[in-house]
Amino acid sequence: MKEPINNEPENGDILGFDYGSARVGVARANLIARLPEPLEAIDAKLGLWASIDKLIAEYRPLRLIVGLPRNMEGRETAQSKEVREFASQLSTKTGLEVIFQDESLTSVEAEQSLKTRGDFAKGDVDMFAAAAILDDYLGNTTREI
Repeated sequence: MKEPINNEPENGDILGFDYGSARVGVARANLIARLPEPLEAIDAKLGLWASIDKLIAEYRPLRLIVGLPRNMEGRETAQSKEVREFASQLSTKTGLEVIFQDESLTSVEAEQSLKTRGDFAKGDVDMFAAAAILDDYLGNTTREI
């Protein structure tokens, strides 16, 4: 991450995305507080871009973090291609920098965490996975893909 010239920490929000063909999980974090917050799961087929536009207008993020799936050997998967296309559209439509973050096992971890809390909806997994992607990004910003 670039440090501002005055050596003050960068301040502002970032949004994280866990892309799926059915739903896109979204989370936000402030770069000072560094605490990801799950926001919502958007239907990937109905109103995706209108919902994203609304989130961009509301949070005015400095950049966008998109989880990139890989298999257990670290290679990209068929879904990786879909995610890269989504990220390209996201960058074009918003004009914001998009950074990929390894999303290995974030959905599994999110689902396991939610199961300990009791009842949850499928969309909860997606937005909590997006929060996990941001948590990984904030914990190691040099791990860009």
